[in-house]
Amino acid sequence: MGFLPLLHIPAGINMFGSHKVPPELKRIRRKVGEEVRCYRIKYLEAQQVSVTMVTLDFGTLTRPVGIVRILEVILTCISFSLVASVGHSTFSFWTWCMFTWCFCFCVTLLILFLEFTSLSAKLPISWNDFTTAFAMLATLMVLAASIIYPIFFTCSNCVRQIVATVTSCLAFILYATEVGLTRAKTGEISGFLSTVPGLLKVLEAFVACIIFICLNFNQYSRFPGLQCLVATVGYVSSSYWVWCMFTWCFCFFFTFLILILEFTTINTKMPFAWDDFTTALAMLASLMCLAASIIYPTFFTCTNCPRQIGASVVSWVCFAVYVGEVVLTRLRPTGQNSGFLSTLPGIMKMLETFLACLIFTSLESSQYHNFPGLQWCVAVYSLCFTFAVIIILLSLGGLTSVFPFSFDKLVIVYNIMAAVMYVTAMVIWPLYGFRTSRPSPCKAPCSWDKLVVVTFMTILNVIVYGLDTAYSIRL
Repeated sequence: MGFLPLLHIPAGINMFGSHKVPPELKRIRRKVGEEVRCYRIKYLEAQQVSVTMVTLDFGTLTRPVGIVRILEVILTCISFSLVASVGHSTFSFWTWCMFTWCFCFCVTLLILFLEFTSLSAKLPISWNDFTTAFAMLATLMVLAASIIYPIFFTCSNCVRQIVATVTSCLAFILYATEVGLTRAKTGEISGFLSTVPGLLKVLEAFVACIIFICLNFNQYSRFPGLQCLVATVGYVSSSYWVWCMFTWCFCFFFTFLILILEFTTINTKMPFAWDDFTTALAMLASLMCLAASIIYPTFFTCTNCPRQIGASVVSWVCFAVYVGEVVLTRLRPTGQNSGFLSTLPGIMKMLETFLACLIFTSLESSQYHNFPGLQWCVAVYSLCFTFAVIIILLSLGGLTSVFPFSFDKLVIVYNIMAAVMYVTAMVIWPLYGFRTSRPSPCKAPCSWDKLVVVTFMTILNVIVYGLDTAYSIRL
């Protein structure tokens, strides 16, 4: 066989027939290789981190707080298991107790799991703040369940109910101990829920829940002494009943919303002054709870109505808590309270809208349907209320600067007009409203008494609008 002829390879081309790699291309290849190695190292580090995320930490189970939480899980599980074995009840207090034990069991077990697997350190929240706030809330809830359950569902021969009560009381002691252990760590607790305003918010939401479980109207016919409530409290056509329920639902919802926003730090993204909003809401909630605490026992509570009396007492407690929050926020150092709603004009605007709400609650269409003078009064109440709410929203949202004229002067003009209109309503309403004397048997809530309430609230709003007008002109 012959040999292949020796081929001549031109300069710049290697033996495989390709051109030589230029130096610039070599530098680019080296740079790309370095970047690939960097990305590979980062990938391996990420894989290592993902492995460390599921590292088991047995120390969390042997520390005092961990042991206390394990006992909490055991005792709450025993409580709801024993109660469930007795039988189901449709009574709202029974539902509250079962919910309390199940809720505390699940959340405590979840906390143990997250700390045992070290996943708690990866959560985008203040973990110590969350666990401390939950321990305080669980303490209140289990305390309420430990009082309610033996009162309504335990007898001297009910062994399982007695054991469930005892384990519930022990769980309360453990949660209180956990609060003491976590609060003892100086400098480690941070966040809104661990502050006094945060604790008050938790207490407000808890008290509102207690009020709700006292208002189960489907059970009246099953318990002695509650028959009298079927004709009075058991229906929802009363505007005063609606006002009380709206007050407690409103306060619970916004308090719970503030807790969530503060806990998740979403409040810092809001396009308005957050401290101003929370301070104003606390003031408004104080007024609303005060009104509900007066109205509800006046019209819907009797001497043989234990749950209604309990709801009234808890409503007063809720009012006291909101007042405490207002005092704390108003005691801040000078300069920290900023925003329209924290100023005197803002407070008077909220008071004007609150009094108007009480007027609307006391109005009945039969009172003004055929009388133009009284219809004018209703128009005054509605217009002033609407414009006051608009002013509050514009001031809270910082939208007053978008107007091509002075917003403060517009508010002064509105205050003057509202004060004059309310003066006319103060004269016309009693003049045309009290055409007849009070009926001798007047079933509560009496329509004639509602006329008196409207008159009194109109006079109060005249005073508030007058002070608001004088203060705005002075400024």
